[in-house]
Amino acid sequence: MGGKISVLDLGLPGKEKFIKEISHFEGNPRIRTIKYNSKRHEIITGDGEGKIVVWSLKKGQPVFAWEAHKGEITKMHYDEDTRVLISGAKDKIMKIWKLPEKWVDEEIENFEEKEIQEQKNSIAMSILKRKMQKMMEDSDEDDLNGWDMENKNFN
Repeated sequence: MGGKISVLDLGLPGKEKFIKEISHFEGNPRIRTIKYNSKRHEIITGDGEGKIVVWSLKKGQPVFAWEAHKGEITKMHYDEDTRVLISGAKDKIMKIWKLPEKWVDEEIENFEEKEIQEQKNSIAMSILKRKMQKMMEDSDEDDLNGWDMENKNFN
């Protein structure tokens, strides 16, 4: 049994018709509880199988997941200042998790973003080159070869 969480930008008051989906997360079975980390723009979910998943709003995908409980997670509390997550489940165990300051090293994340941008630029340049080649092949310039426009009389 899967599901979908959508993160929506409601926009300014009075402009609600311009609501847009920022990101969405699919496939997590029976999400039971959800918390938002505004400092890191993440959503933390607890599911019916005892798994906790941290989702990146920026990427729209999980950045970290772990088997937290043997039973369905029923409650979670997250304190942004201390980065402490408290989870409770039907296994009747409460756990306290100290989450890391960052899930991925910032240098690695910047490198990945740079690589993705370079690939996009390379693809864009290839498309532009193909379009330019096609334009040159389809050019009408050679149709006027042999015409001397300055010396023609049009009487």
